[in-house]
Amino acid sequence: MQENNNIDRINELVSSFFEKGLSEEERTELKKLLETPDNKRYFREVYTIELVARNMKPDNYLESAYDRVMGTIKEQSHNQPVQKKRYLMMWKNVAAIALLILSCWAAYEWGSHNDSLVVDGITMVNAPLGSKSVLSLPDGSVVTLNSGSSITYTKSFGNEERKIELHGEAFLEVQKDKKPFIVSAKGTEITVLGTSFNVKAYDDEDIVETTLVRGSVKVKPDAGRDIPEVYLKPNETVLICKKNKEDIQVEFRKDVNTLLYTSWKDPKWIIQKETMESIVKKLERKYKVQISIEDELLKHYKFTGILMDETIQQTLDLMRDTAPIDYAWEQGIIKIRVDKKRSKDFEKIMND
Repeated sequence: MQENNNIDRINELVSSFFEKGLSEEERTELKKLLETPDNKRYFREVYTIELVARNMKPDNYLESAYDRVMGTIKEQSHNQPVQKKRYLMMWKNVAAIALLILSCWAAYEWGSHNDSLVVDGITMVNAPLGSKSVLSLPDGSVVTLNSGSSITYTKSFGNEERKIELHGEAFLEVQKDKKPFIVSAKGTEITVLGTSFNVKAYDDEDIVETTLVRGSVKVKPDAGRDIPEVYLKPNETVLICKKNKEDIQVEFRKDVNTLLYTSWKDPKWIIQKETMESIVKKLERKYKVQISIEDELLKHYKFTGILMDETIQQTLDLMRDTAPIDYAWEQGIIKIRVDKKRSKDFEKIMND
């Protein structure tokens, strides 16, 4: 509970800094909060996100984020006009469209629901489309399931090993134990002792994606083949691409912003340079809708920003207000098309 209170207070102080600057008392409070490594790491992450949301350049600020919030930037911020409202913007340098927060800090409610079933000693837990589910395993580990995801485990869970099978996406906070914790996902095995990490392995996608937040994990790309194992450290991601049983490719990424991989479970959904095609898949699962992108060009539009507690209509309206697109509900399907009247102006802006 104390940790959650600290995170909430850090959020408030960072937001206050950007809006009006910090008082001496607030700076002292923040300095005390940032004495722990976890709090300082979280501060850097939320500070970077606010920079992106306000259309600043993180690479110019992040190196000395702590020092700036503690002093120098406070003075600069008073000399700059404060933006009372955040607008959607197009960033031509990355050919991206920004979806920024239009709502205030609001209570976050995304239907939490699960269907669980025990058959012949096998427990199956499912998070239906349009919802997410948080559950505790017999060992005390906590699993957050994304929409359209499920896990199964047997009654022998915890005897010699702790093993679950995952279909979809889950964020796991694993209790420390000498018995290994194993996640099996589409033939890939992730082994840990105690850690926090995200695994994405939907049946309709070719990739198994593992991102480590804390601790350490071992990833075996294919349990049935002699492929070298990958060991992850915090802020690292490995992608296992399985187009077929014979063609398995491994991609390793260092120094990632883990919030980009885990924010689906939090009040703020963070997007960075993500294509419309990718976002549409996530929207379909999150809101339990069917979406069709009618023009091939639109699939490659990229979005960066933060979404918070928007409905599907509000999200689509944000996209429409920013980019030359339009959408309509037709026979239960959301169809997204190019807005031809606005597309020429959009091209001029992007090429200007």
